[in-house]
Amino acid sequence: DQKDRIYSTVKSKSTSATVNNLKPSTVYIFQIRAFTAAGYGTFGPRVEVTTKEESTGS
Repeated sequence: DQKDRIYSTVKSKSTSATVNNLKPSTVYIFQIRAFTAAGYGTFGPRVEVTTKEESTGS
């Protein structure tokens, strides 16, 4: 559902990133593109990840 989507952009000079505070049983989609002296590149393929269900602690 489009209304349930949240978009976020992260700008960094690093070649890696850590994503924290993800919600359980939630689908996250990531796309990456580079920025060089020539400008922005094209986006790479979408990576879709679903987080695990929250454990019940039993």
